Amino acid sequence: MDSFRHILTNREEFSALFREVNIHFINALTVMIKAVSGSKKNEALVKIKQKLEAQKMVNHKGRLLRKADELLLKS
Repeated sequence: MDSFRHILTNREEFSALFREVNIHFINALTVMIKAVSGSKKNEALVKIKQKLEAQKMVNHKGRLLRKADELLLKS
């Protein structure tokens, strides 16, 4: 994920929109990974889910929301 973030921020051939939706995806995924390993897993997952629902443009938004729901059901 870190390598992808560097590619997105350092390459000029990507549009601003492409960068934005993919940076939002990376940020959400990073928070979800940290949430799963943290002690306040449910709170963090609910918070990221709310943030994702509020954002208009996130790459693979539906997939991230489904995964958040799945992780909440498992806990």
